Amino acid sequence: MDVEGVRIPLSNHITERLVVFTGNIPPHVPDFKEAGPALLQDVFAFGQLIHADPFFNSLIEQVDVQGKEFVLIPKLGRQKIKFGGMDDAEGKLERLKKFYQEVLGAEGYKKYKIIDVRFDKQVVCEKR
Repeated sequence: MDVEGVRIPLSNHITERLVVFTGNIPPHVPDFKEAGPALLQDVFAFGQLIHADPFFNSLIEQVDVQGKEFVLIPKLGRQKIKFGGMDDAEGKLERLKKFYQEVLGAEGYKKYKIIDVRFDKQVVCEKR
């Protein structure tokens, strides 16, 4: 989808660097922003949040939709980021950014297998 929510047609001539959403995503319908499905609205809103922030736009390569929750796959490192749903999405992104800048910058990107920001005011990690 583009910034307006319109489906982008496939092209044999142009390649864009975009965040790829995979998983259990409902098919695109032109009026999804007004009439649902709610999960497609969440995918669009989350894509907008990532695109609006230069840090996340350059960090996140893929978002896997599992049920109603998102799992982020970064370009740097092999960790998976359990994001959860869209509740407090801005707060989760803020915690994740601070974690990347203050912790992973010092400890390295290979130390953790899972980074979980689903919990209020916490970042929970699982080491490799």
